Amino acid sequence: MGYSTACKLKELKKSPRYLNAISAGGVSFHTNHDHLIDWDQGDADHASGTLITHAEISVGGKQQMCAIRYKDKYVRRQQQWLFDERLLGFLYITPPEHYPGILLRSDRLLFPDGSAQSAHWPDFQA
Repeated sequence: MGYSTACKLKELKKSPRYLNAISAGGVSFHTNHDHLIDWDQGDADHASGTLITHAEISVGGKQQMCAIRYKDKYVRRQQQWLFDERLLGFLYITPPEHYPGILLRSDRLLFPDGSAQSAHWPDFQA
């Protein structure tokens, strides 16, 4: 799944998997890495960006590790920059014991309920 079909945050928040994960959530730690911003040359009040982050999360009493890429659109209103849209995609979600070799798989989204699905990025198959 590429970003054209990746979950929008509003849609994600309505999904049962997201709601179950949030309601069962516990301690989490997020580390941001690269944040690239492209300023709209035709409109000084708009920009877009890409943010790469890693997260360690606890969901339903189980620890997970994630690599996330956000694709954002920003808008400036009353001298304040706000999110206009945020798309997110996962390189992987995995329990720590499955981390070795996770990048060699195409089904790198390993959920606490035991289900798995293909990673959102990169677009090529492992």
